[in-house]
Amino acid sequence: MIHQFDSPTSCHLNYRRQGLSIYRALIPLSALFLALALAGCGSDNDNEGNNRKPAGKTVLETNVGTYEIRPYKEPCQREPRDFCLVGDDGSGVAKRMYSDIEGLPYVWGRIRTAEIQADRVEDTPGGQQRYEYKLVRLLTDLPMPALTQFEINVDQNDVAASESCEFQLLDEVSFKAPDTTVCAKMNTELNTGLPTRAVFSFTGNEAAPIELIDTKSPIIPAK
Repeated sequence: MIHQFDSPTSCHLNYRRQGLSIYRALIPLSALFLALALAGCGSDNDNEGNNRKPAGKTVLETNVGTYEIRPYKEPCQREPRDFCLVGDDGSGVAKRMYSDIEGLPYVWGRIRTAEIQADRVEDTPGGQQRYEYKLVRLLTDLPMPALTQFEINVDQNDVAASESCEFQLLDEVSFKAPDTTVCAKMNTELNTGLPTRAVFSFTGNEAAPIELIDTKSPIIPAK
């Protein structure tokens, strides 16, 4: 009896046909697993989206009062560095206002009295509380008389030294020194890195509302 064996080529073709059949059978299963995985991810994303609070704010308290707004700003006690409005709400104590007044653009050199709405709000998400201010009614708006003086603490983070004697108070207002003596004194004290008490006066000119008059000795922090 003569036995016939498949040639190596025919065996190889049979294995390829069997492998192709198995591969074709696995395609629907792979698609099914992929669909289930995507459905699970979509469900997680939907749940996450439903649990996420929309960004916004909640008004916790509202008060309306009469404020006297000072004609100059003072350095805010926060970072990044900036300058804050200062207002007296009738309590007799001037306080920093850590946001501008909506509807009342600030002008250096003008003293104003206004009815202001103060809203204590809470940011969401985060839960941080702060005050927002809105103008209700402007009562008075007067320029400060020329040569009226005021003092604020500044350092090299607020004012950069200047050989030209033309200074810039952050991005708030520019000012000049009246002579080279005061200019040199200002530069020397700024270069110490310590706060200094700067004395200004109002000029009566809205284009250049303040002028540097003098500086006092650097303020040495208490140990």
